[in-house]
Order: sequence, then structure tokens, then C-alpha cells
Amino acid sequence: MKKIKLKEVLKVKRGTSLSGDYYSEKGEKIRLTLGNFNYPGGGFKVNNSKKDIYFLGEVKSEFILKKGDIITPLTEQVSGLLGETATIPEDNKYIQSGDIGLVIPDEKRIDKRFCYYLISSPIVKKQLDAAAQQTKIRHTSPEKIMDCVAWIPETVEEQHNIALLLDYINEKIKNNNKINDNLEELMKTIYQRWFIEYEFLDNNGKAYKSAGGKLVYNEKLKREIPSGWIAENCFENSLFEILKPGVEHFNNKNYLATANINDEDIIDGEWITFENRESRANMQPVSNSIWFAKMKNSVKHLTLVKDSQWFIDKYILSTGFLGIKCKNNSLAYMHSFIYSDYFEKVKNMLSHGATQEAINNDDLKHINLVIPPKDVLERYDKITENILKEKDNIIHENQRLNELKEYLLPLLMNGQINVDDIEI
Repeated sequence: MKKIKLKEVLKVKRGTSLSGDYYSEKGEKIRLTLGNFNYPGGGFKVNNSKKDIYFLGEVKSEFILKKGDIITPLTEQVSGLLGETATIPEDNKYIQSGDIGLVIPDEKRIDKRFCYYLISSPIVKKQLDAAAQQTKIRHTSPEKIMDCVAWIPETVEEQHNIALLLDYINEKIKNNNKINDNLEELMKTIYQRWFIEYEFLDNNGKAYKSAGGKLVYNEKLKREIPSGWIAENCFENSLFEILKPGVEHFNNKNYLATANINDEDIIDGEWITFENRESRANMQPVSNSIWFAKMKNSVKHLTLVKDSQWFIDKYILSTGFLGIKCKNNSLAYMHSFIYSDYFEKVKNMLSHGATQEAINNDDLKHINLVIPPKDVLERYDKITENILKEKDNIIHENQRLNELKEYLLPLLMNGQINVDDIEI
């Protein structure tokens, strides 16, 4: 291992200033923003929080980035953002704006992917945090990044092997997320067929509507539903109960906020401990429950099946979540309803608040829910049971992989363990 200042092996270049006069909702070139950092999960993400992400003005070619370029934020939009890294996903599309630093490694001295992980390692992030300007929104600079000190392996080959291992873990997580996305799409397709098109299987195994099943107009829903079905509001209904804040035991629990959920992944970070926290109302997860973020435009969900004991034993949720405990074989049905675009749209419409718009328990009185008969719920639960279990298994595996990555990163960077000693 050798001790270096980062400026010995890399350069960091600030982006260009972009006039708001040329922002647009359509175009060819996209201006990078801090929203392109997938924090706290890591990596690059498409910024869906802004509409005017395109830039129509003149830009020097040096600020048009290439696929694989490494970027890092120079402004801390949210706590902990400084030191994060992302790689550009395609050529000649993204413009490096002023809040973004371009990391240019000397590839004779440092492996490019190792450089990506080094910048975001705890040893560098802690130095950037300590040196950040103490304003309401904190900043760093290319010079401060390059002045950071680190220990790195002697050879580029050793660095490359470390990066390959970390890339493998990230790729495994990424593939797991794709599998979960496909499973969720399958759930949505079945839900659409059964509860929107009313082609659920009747007692004879036939599709209800196609087989001539009767539909009747429901005044509360202002639409037709199958005969014998009813509508209730989401505050008082027969399918679930709303969980109230309150935690019996704080020992050996980790506090999970909505910011620590990313596409159902659990992102482990520096957890808030529960010393002096007993007086705060938090949410205790239980089996057969569904949790979703109260905040407007925050699509954060968790569904806990009977096998989610690994989650229940470890975590306590913040009151940024609203939780429901499902009964009468309704977990699969309520999962599909809560995850639907309709529910998210209504939730956003009902959100209120001066500082942060969100819904509360009482707002559920204004969301109506179709209540299918017990036998229909049981059949839906049975055909989707394995989907929810597999999703839970994948979320658990990703949680363990994220923990492993957080554990290995500083040890690998400091040479305390070798790649050859690790089995995944």
C-alpha cells in the first residue's frame, strides 16, 4: 500500500455555468444536476424530479461528457452527498454543469473503476465532509477533492481486481432489481386482469366477465363492479387495519427512514441509534404488512410477508411511513392496490402541509376501495403468493449484499483484506 494525495493520481475539473434562459423540456443534450446521483444507493440515475433538464444553448465540447466518465457533486444538496460518484451512461448526451466535478484518473497510476470507488469510500468522504464550507448548503471544490489523502494498492492490477469485486456485487444487486421489477410487472398484469377488467377466475375456473358475469353500478365508486362486490373507504374497511406509531423494544434495532429505501432496496448507511429516542413515535413492522411513504411524489414501498422476520427483527421505521396490517388473505390484493398508479395519483392529490406535503391516516377516508368476496381474495393470494415471497427473498439478498459492500469497501481500500480471501 502507498500513501498518496489524490492529485497525484487524478484531476477534478469543474463544469460550466449554464444560463436558465436555455433550459427546455425537450432537446438533445441534458444538463447534469445533483438529482443524477442515486443517493444513497450509489451510481447514476435519470433525473425525473425536473422537467426542464434539456439545454439548448451553446456548450464547449469539453463539457459534453462521454460514456464511462466519472462525476462527483461539488454541492451538498442533501446531507452525505459529497463524495458520491456516478458514471455517465452514454456518449455525447450529458452536459457537465457547474455543480458537477469531472474526475479524470491518470490510468497509468490508478485503475479507472478503482478511482470511482475510492472517491466514494469513507476515508475520502470524511475528509470532504470536514473540509466542506459551513453554509446552509455546503460546497466542496476540485482542489479540496484532490487534496484528500488515501492509501491505495501499489499496482494498477491490484486496484483493478478490487474494482472487479465491487462491480460484481453492484451488478448482482442490479440484476436482482431487474428480477424484482419483472415480478412486480407480473403482479400488475394479473391485478389488471382480475380487478380492473374483471376477468378473475370464477368458481368454475372461467374468466368472470367473458363468461357473462354480471356487473352493477356502484354509487360510491361511480363505476360498475361485479355483482356481490362492495366498496369501502381505506380508513374503515374489512381488509386491513392501520398501524399506529409505537415501539415496544428498541434494543438491537436499526432506524429506517424513507430516504433509506430505494426501489425496495434497503440502503444501509450510518444508522441513527436509539439512545435517547424512546420518546419518539416510530413504527414497528409486523408480518403481512405494507408500508408506503406518506410524502407527495415519494414512491417508496415495502411489503412484508410471513417470511420477512429478517426485516422485522432488525428494523424500526420512521413515521414518514404509513403502515397497514392485512387480514383475510388480503395481502396480495392490497399490495397490488397500494402499488398501483391509481393509488399514487390519489395519494398525491390528497397530500397537504405547509412545509412538506403528505397524507395522514384520516386522509384514507377519502380513498375508496373495492372489496372482492373472500373466495376471490383467496384465489388471488394463492396464485401470487410465490411472487411476493420471491420479491422478499431478493430484497433480503440485496440488503445483505449492500451490507457486505459497505463492510468490504474501506477494508479493501486500506489493504486490510485481499480480494483472494473473499467468497461471495
